[in-house]
Amino acid sequence: MRLGFLHRKKGDQHEGAPSSEPGRSQGEATGPSVPFDGLTEEWRLAGRMHVEGRLSDALNKREPIEISDVSWAPIDGSRGLEPAPGLRSIDPYDLIAVLAGPETIAYSEPERLAHRVRKVPYEVGLEVPPYRVIG
Repeated sequence: MRLGFLHRKKGDQHEGAPSSEPGRSQGEATGPSVPFDGLTEEWRLAGRMHVEGRLSDALNKREPIEISDVSWAPIDGSRGLEPAPGLRSIDPYDLIAVLAGPETIAYSEPERLAHRVRKVPYEVGLEVPPYRVIG
């Protein structure tokens, strides 16, 4: 597997080790979260990303992002989604495409007004090798 998101960093505790906070497992993500579907070269991931502000801003920072409630499956569709409890963060460099809902967009009031006035639906085809996203 090319992705290194199951590798532990120095100082990480082993699973099942006592947590620093009562009632919370070690490494459990906190704070606001948004649902996502992500594609890598080999995997499809589905879960929640814990980000402050806009998801697009967090992805562009190129810093690891906390994730929780993650399921994964091979990209070829040979198996269905299975829980992946060991996944706690992901490097945005590993993601080829991220699909998320409208709750990931935070507009200022002027942006919201401009979007409402100029909102025109149209078909989109996006090439993100090895994928093609159409919608």
